[in-house]
Amino acid sequence: MTLYGGCDAARQTATISFTIAVLEPSEVGLRLDEEYGILCRVGLHCAPSAHKTIGTFPRGTVRFALSYFNTEEEVEVAVRAVREMAG
Repeated sequence: MTLYGGCDAARQTATISFTIAVLEPSEVGLRLDEEYGILCRVGLHCAPSAHKTIGTFPRGTVRFALSYFNTEEEVEVAVRAVREMAG
């Protein structure tokens, strides 16, 4: 699994963009929905130039956009699901 974004915690947000090398982002999104009940966004996120810059064009990434309304349990379920898929 590869996470994308800066490492400066002071500039980070609750949006997480990632890929799993052996799976297409669209397959990850479908499996998250069907097997785990987790919604996410996949693809280029209306930013193809950004994906060219980070080397994820044309596949894109999987994106979680967490918010105040997400619980710690939901985050733990998402981490576990991604970990299982990444093998």
